[in-house]
Amino acid sequence: LLSIGEDALPSYLTTLHLPASLTSLEDNWLFSLEEITVAEGSTSFAVADDVLFSKDMTKLVKMPSQLAYNGDYFEYIVPKTVKEICDGAFERCDFIDSLVLPDGLEVIGNRAVSCYGTGVPYGPETIIIPSSVKSIGSEAFIGVRLVVFTGNAPVIADDAFSSCTKLAYYPSNNATWTSDKRQNYGGDLEWISTNGGVPVSGTMTESINWDFDEATGTLTISGTGIMPGYSYIYLHSDFIPPWHHLANKIKTLVIEDGITEIGYGLFKNY
Repeated sequence: LLSIGEDALPSYLTTLHLPASLTSLEDNWLFSLEEITVAEGSTSFAVADDVLFSKDMTKLVKMPSQLAYNGDYFEYIVPKTVKEICDGAFERCDFIDSLVLPDGLEVIGNRAVSCYGTGVPYGPETIIIPSSVKSIGSEAFIGVRLVVFTGNAPVIADDAFSSCTKLAYYPSNNATWTSDKRQNYGGDLEWISTNGGVPVSGTMTESINWDFDEATGTLTISGTGIMPGYSYIYLHSDFIPPWHHLANKIKTLVIEDGITEIGYGLFKNY
């Protein structure tokens, strides 16, 4: 067997063993997949930490959609060698609650991080796009609600952020981010300019500000009024905290005088 075409395999497949002869595997919707193995002697594919890669580790091909370490949600750090996340690589991987993309990544394929199954919170809610990324494919980020761009504007498919993305940060001092680049791309995006890099401060409402101290891990909320609530089940909420991309780094929370109410679920699972 040399090649497996797009959607050629049964969707309910739980294990997938690739023969050493296989040289090509296209995107297959495998929402029950628990394990991938590769025969010894393969010159095209390799498995590392349960995830399928090209042999040279420059392409991340597929994570089993039902992979869950100890039955719990987990963070996955894409290896630094990876230049391309292939079509459907993390499709339906609902157990990932944090996905870290490496500097040097160039291509994010179609449906690469599309999580829209029955899991909670439906895969990673925030994505930081490395400055090296040059292209983002169709429906690449279904389920993602906050995206941070740190470099030049990449080529973005018209429906790259279908359905769910809410906030998009971009560097205001970068001339490639012209107004025609700041579109909805199939979602409902609110574009917020930053000074470059990952934002660590901003506004929550017209009267409430937030500031994150990276050295101490302290998130400070200041201003006056009510902090709106937040549901981690994305279909039930039109709001996402603007500091949500820093959730795993917050160690201390300071609510200053003037804040009268903290809304439902705002810091749940932090």
